[in-house]
Amino acid sequence: MTLNPSNASRLESFAANAVVRVLVTTVVVIALGAAVAIAMTYAGPLFAIGGLVAAVVGFVLIGSQRLTFLAFLLTVTVLPFGVIPIGVGGVRPTFIDATLVLLLASTMGGVLSRRVAWRPPTPIDIPIAAFIIVSLAAFTLGTAYAFNSEAARQYAKLINSVVFFFVVTQIARESAFREWIVAVLVFGGAAAGAIGAGLYHLPTETASSILRALRPLGYPSGDVLRYIEDAGVRTDTMRAIGTSIDPNVYGALLLVCGVLALGQAYESRGQRRAVAVLALAPILYALLLTLSRGSWLGFASGALLLTMLRRPRLLWLIPIVGSFGVVLFSTQLARFAEHFMKAVFARDQATGMRLGEYKDAFNLIQQNPLLGVGFGGAPSVDLYIGVSSTYLLVAEEMGLIGLGLLALILWRTLSGAWLAYRSSSNAVASVATVGSALCGMLVAAAVDRHFFDLRFQNISALFWMIVALVVVSSTRDHADDRLGGLGGGT
Repeated sequence: MTLNPSNASRLESFAANAVVRVLVTTVVVIALGAAVAIAMTYAGPLFAIGGLVAAVVGFVLIGSQRLTFLAFLLTVTVLPFGVIPIGVGGVRPTFIDATLVLLLASTMGGVLSRRVAWRPPTPIDIPIAAFIIVSLAAFTLGTAYAFNSEAARQYAKLINSVVFFFVVTQIARESAFREWIVAVLVFGGAAAGAIGAGLYHLPTETASSILRALRPLGYPSGDVLRYIEDAGVRTDTMRAIGTSIDPNVYGALLLVCGVLALGQAYESRGQRRAVAVLALAPILYALLLTLSRGSWLGFASGALLLTMLRRPRLLWLIPIVGSFGVVLFSTQLARFAEHFMKAVFARDQATGMRLGEYKDAFNLIQQNPLLGVGFGGAPSVDLYIGVSSTYLLVAEEMGLIGLGLLALILWRTLSGAWLAYRSSSNAVASVATVGSALCGMLVAAAVDRHFFDLRFQNISALFWMIVALVVVSSTRDHADDRLGGLGGGT
């Protein structure tokens, strides 16, 4: 039997690839064995076993973008501040660090090996690249005022979150995969809500013991529960935090997952709709318990926008449901209403501090208008970096140039989403859902800083992921959907 030239060339190519795979596998196994032997000799068997498990998990994840993305989504919702127990060069990377790096490495590997075709540029690629460059310039100039290795490491995490935008727009081209991302986020948000509500209702000592048990994963071990303070004195009013350490950060996570769950409830049918409504319950309950007024406002804005876009006939139900809620749960809802109205009339300590922060932020921006003061520290003891507003924080650290670029990014993102919603019937549902979630975040960002805070990589990564999902869902040319989405990842 004779082979034609094309079949012969295919067999030769297959044989060559097989040889390469065998050689690479051999080298990896030898290197891994040597690393384990060295670790057992100098660090002990526990670190050796931990390193071996981490290496195996890393190899599995880097070979599958879907599994890596799943790990990221579950980490950002359920264990956002977890760190790898074993340090690397004295530094213990977080699980979010690891998953983001693996996603970036696998994406770039697929593009460089030409297994995946590089997607067409989006309208905000250049503004985001400029935003990163300006942040680097601001960081460099800011080292003249203050610099330490921890600030540099946190800045690198922040930029890693921004770069995540390009990763998501590259690999989330299939509408089915984007729906999968939203579904996993809703599931993770429901789990986070259930955990937070459960810890809130447990005896305080029991809840503290459970949270302190996370110390090996980098969580704090002191007074972990959070309470409202009034006039510098801690009250007995506890705030739900789940595993997010900070109640406002926890609220930001829940507002995003809540809007996405509401979108699934609007667009699904039958059992899927029931599951979405079921997931929405712990999310909303835990969101109330956070007492995070910015997150309440963000969720209300996103949910109202989504309802107007997808189910406008339900708007007339809002006053009816609200009236029934007041009648049936007036006692329980009274404290939430009182807490919110204190912010409206600036009658509590937190609101008074925010107003003072806004004033000081404007002074800092006026003195450093173009590139801000960077990410390390203020240029004098009379000034400080830190304000409860993402937009003012960006202006403090990156100046009006950075704030202008952020405004341009958000304008192009939302205007593209609106055009896609008005002109395309295929992507209407996904655009409306993720676009409403983004709008909810932007409303909350006016009075909360964690969307661009160096300390909260989970929320900044989530923010840029939602921006990316809005952009790819708004793309009119859906030819990329036929490319197989993840370039062979399983």
